[in-house]
Amino acid sequence: MSQTLLKLTSPGVPDIYQGQELWDFSLVDPDNRRPVDFACRRAMLAQLRRDLASGDAALLALARRLGQDPGDARLKLLVTWRTLQFRRRHAHLFRQGDYIPLEVEGAWAKHVCAFARQATSPWGDDQQIAIVVVPRLMAQLTQPPDSSSAMPPPLGESVWEDTHVLLGPLASHR
Repeated sequence: MSQTLLKLTSPGVPDIYQGQELWDFSLVDPDNRRPVDFACRRAMLAQLRRDLASGDAALLALARRLGQDPGDARLKLLVTWRTLQFRRRHAHLFRQGDYIPLEVEGAWAKHVCAFARQATSPWGDDQQIAIVVVPRLMAQLTQPPDSSSAMPPPLGESVWEDTHVLLGPLASHR
């Protein structure tokens, strides 16, 4: 998920291989010659839309449910779909916005990649800022209770301790 979010929010045009909206653990790069089950993807997206029709509480509930089963293909589809929607709604920010690396401090700082995208609106009347924070090297953060269990997501103060992102560069970048 970290790689997907970074790819979709970093400077430049996001490049998504056809059919890679879901998990694909091939040992070679996808070459777009394999058949893609678009009907399956359309059905999954339609179901996600129905699941989220009732608002933000539904989104939070779905995210929690999918987070408990990281192998669920809907998780990657949800992140891809919602991030691309956000990019579309904030096109100026992602086309013209600055990339601002953010520092991270604390016990697990090396396990975080953080940056901001910042732009003044085309009319000069407001600032748009998107902050992206993703975990990295997660296997070192959380260990499954036993070898047959899936690795729990790296969530909460018990995992991150005093780790925090410094937002100072945003204030000085205006």
